[in-house]
Amino acid sequence: QTITISVSGSYTVKVTNSGGCTAVSSPTVVTVNPTPAKPIITEVNKQLTSSASNGYQWIAGTTDIPGATQQTYAPSTNGKYRVRVKNSNGCESTSDAYDFITNSVIEDGETAGLTLQPNPASESITFSITTEREEEVEVTILNLTGQEVLHINMGNQSGRIGKTMELENMASGVYTLRLRMGSRIIARTFVVQK
Repeated sequence: QTITISVSGSYTVKVTNSGGCTAVSSPTVVTVNPTPAKPIITEVNKQLTSSASNGYQWIAGTTDIPGATQQTYAPSTNGKYRVRVKNSNGCESTSDAYDFITNSVIEDGETAGLTLQPNPASESITFSITTEREEEVEVTILNLTGQEVLHINMGNQSGRIGKTMELENMASGVYTLRLRMGSRIIARTFVVQK
């Protein structure tokens, strides 16, 4: 039998056989080491920075990036990046994914015809836009620090497209809806008021 211990302390095992006889093991002291706080990724001048102070491994998608073991990392390609940190006890914690875009022009949502209703929003928000050709559509909502709080892959779409997204897990604040349609990236900010 195996158990998982979550609290440090001294533990013994008591065993009773079918005849009712019991035996107790010698105490074993278990130390549960703390997990490091989940790191937060921020972006400045196309460089990603981890909020943690040591023990880094940057990850592209699901693959560790060889040699990317510093507090900052400058990606050369678009993609989702994470950072895993390890403390002196060997315990690890991994950040949420950060959707990095390099060398791309992000179009202004209002100019590109991206509508968001209502804005400000409290419970849900609906986006809509028209595309002339069939394209793969991805919707990402980012908070002010650039963290991804919602991601939806809508597959291939054409014509008038839109979606209503629930906001119940989002705190009041300013967010950016980023729409990737094929090679185009369109962004527009909105406000959540609870």
